[in-house]
Amino acid sequence: MRPLVALMPLQALPFLLSSLLFAACGSGSATFEQCELDLESDVDVVMPGDTLVLTGGPQSERFDTVVRIGDVQADVLDVSRQNCSICDECRQQQCVTLCRSCSQCAPSCDTCEEELTVMIPELAAGPADLVVTNRFGISSPLPVNVDVPDDTDTDVDSDTDSDTLAN
Repeated sequence: MRPLVALMPLQALPFLLSSLLFAACGSGSATFEQCELDLESDVDVVMPGDTLVLTGGPQSERFDTVVRIGDVQADVLDVSRQNCSICDECRQQQCVTLCRSCSQCAPSCDTCEEELTVMIPELAAGPADLVVTNRFGISSPLPVNVDVPDDTDTDVDSDTDSDTLAN
């Protein structure tokens, strides 16, 4: 059996390392820029199970993107950024902010196309706000109207009933 004193330094190692990291991080300050995501949709009415494509950005990656419609989280199916690498490089080198395009980068950023595709979750019918959050920031609420299909098809039933009554 090992003496307790011999185990103590190994057990204290995580505490000592975290203390050193905390002291190192606490000595400086960092500021992070948070963008307002600029998103648009051509669709005003959504139904559970539909896919909805939002355009605009800045977009990041699927794994760090959260979409909420009302208080329900939607599934992020895809985040697409096409023709954006030159714009991204220009913003990093020329612009003060990564959130908006500066005049030096406008020509290279005009070709950048960003899309976010989500699956509409099960929701109650009525108006709701859609909000997107990713590593760059958060969007303003985008209003959508949720339409829930009826479980019964009254047109088929009424046609069948009228045929039965006519015979």
